[in-house]
Amino acid sequence: MMSHPWKRSLLALCLFSVILLGCILYWRWFREGESIVDTFQKETYSIKTGAFFSDGDVPVLSELDREMSKISSFASQSLVTISATGSSDVGYRSNNEDGRIGSHIVSRAQGSGVIVSKEGHIITNYHVIRGKSYIQAILGDGEVTTARVIGVDQLLDIAVLKIDLQKDLQPIPFGNSDEVKTGQIVMALGTPYGWAKTVTQGIVSGRDRKFNSVGINYIQTDATIHQGNSGGPLINIYGEMIGINSSILSGRISSGGTLGFAIPSNIVLQAFKQICEHGRPMRGYLGIDFVESSQGLKNFIHYQDKDGAIINSIRYNSPAEKAGLQIGDVILECNGNKIEEAKELLRELESLQGGDTIRFVVWRQGRKLSAKITLDDTTKELELNNDSILVRNGITARDLSLVERTSGVKGIVIEEVKAMSNEHKNLESELKAGDFIFSVDGQEINSVKELDNKLKKAPVVIFFVRNNRMFRLKLQLDNTVQGTSSKNTGKNYF
Repeated sequence: MMSHPWKRSLLALCLFSVILLGCILYWRWFREGESIVDTFQKETYSIKTGAFFSDGDVPVLSELDREMSKISSFASQSLVTISATGSSDVGYRSNNEDGRIGSHIVSRAQGSGVIVSKEGHIITNYHVIRGKSYIQAILGDGEVTTARVIGVDQLLDIAVLKIDLQKDLQPIPFGNSDEVKTGQIVMALGTPYGWAKTVTQGIVSGRDRKFNSVGINYIQTDATIHQGNSGGPLINIYGEMIGINSSILSGRISSGGTLGFAIPSNIVLQAFKQICEHGRPMRGYLGIDFVESSQGLKNFIHYQDKDGAIINSIRYNSPAEKAGLQIGDVILECNGNKIEEAKELLRELESLQGGDTIRFVVWRQGRKLSAKITLDDTTKELELNNDSILVRNGITARDLSLVERTSGVKGIVIEEVKAMSNEHKNLESELKAGDFIFSVDGQEINSVKELDNKLKKAPVVIFFVRNNRMFRLKLQLDNTVQGTSSKNTGKNYF
């Protein structure tokens, strides 16, 4: 504490100096700002107008500019905005005397679509209208009309809608996606974030891209695709649709960038015809998944040839399993055609429908075997699985793929657990998607069929892994066709 008068004076002087300096600086800046306004005078200027280059100077670019504009203007006539609305129940107990449970929320979705017929058929992605009961199509001229669903292909993520208007429509022509080449110029049309008639330009970045379990060989493009582009067309320089924009991968793949993927037009056209002619997809169901060969996989199955498509997984109760195909088999021929790699086999199977017969020549442990398989309809897949106790009780499981087996593990993987009734609530909380079951009643298990057979003598004790933790579960499922009850007793953590 300052006790001397001179110290207090010094302190006051310092404070005064700081305040004075602040006032000076403020006055200077303020006055300088004022002086700018006060001294403003009109300025003379000259700017250059007109093009620096003429069409003759840049003939190729000028022609490209005109043609790209012409192409996008033509294709935009077929573009529509899809607006879909639906409601879902939300269960809660009210305070009303009747004690009724329930309310609902309204959900809305917006995407793109493209007119493909003069009769008013529109193709979009199934996920755009999934769960929606009221769908509208907004045409390029702003007219709004109701669209009804003709049919869907959930596996391919395709929906066919139809509008009924007494006016001339401009359908987009289908291109041949088999002729698409990496590097060719393309444009993506759609309604991202509600901005209608948005056109982005790029190139085909890659073909035969497979990034999910659907089995589609997607077209990859660097044309910018955002939310709302789903269902819009990917077109070439001839104004033909070569794909339906469906998916994007962002951030995770490239910093700040996106990768766009389109369903090839040949696949879309086939699905469209089947839906219009039969009301549903008629694609053949085989029940296998292939993997591109690698030296590691070849060494694992002791196969040293370069040709063939390796079976990575087989669905339980599928035609492939019933025909005796096994994981690790190498398909060398399909209907007499030599198979050099997996994508060739996929092209062979794409055009097949339920009821068609295929003939395989496969390599297995040094021997060549023949297999004759009749394909089922995809819509019968669930019916085929009704023989499974797991499926009837709301559980979907799969065998380990070949790639997974190369790590030396054994067992099966739970894909989905769906409660079919209130009795299943305990089951849904115990088993979860991604759980890895490796033992039943103290014995190793290597297939879904093994587990299904053991469940006929329920209850069983299963051991499974979740997030690197081991669990023990005593499980009993109803093995009757009509049964929907389950009983789950006890769980121990290891």
